[in-house]
Amino acid sequence: MTGGIMRRAAAMAAPLLRCQVAYAGTTHTIEANPVADPYPVSETPYLLTGEQHLYAGVVERELIYSCTSCWTTPRAR
Repeated sequence: MTGGIMRRAAAMAAPLLRCQVAYAGTTHTIEANPVADPYPVSETPYLLTGEQHLYAGVVERELIYSCTSCWTTPRAR
């Protein structure tokens, strides 16, 4: 019985790439879902990039981003 519950829960979860991008005082969350999942992914979130800083010295701006691979329940579209 437990195996059936786990299979149903796994069928409802989908891989998701979530990136936090901050620029000029505003932070945006960007989410990307794969078309097909060619690699097995555990349900543990993984920090993929760490926090990255890109500087545009001439305009004195900074872009900050980080990306995490995780699982989420699909949203209705």
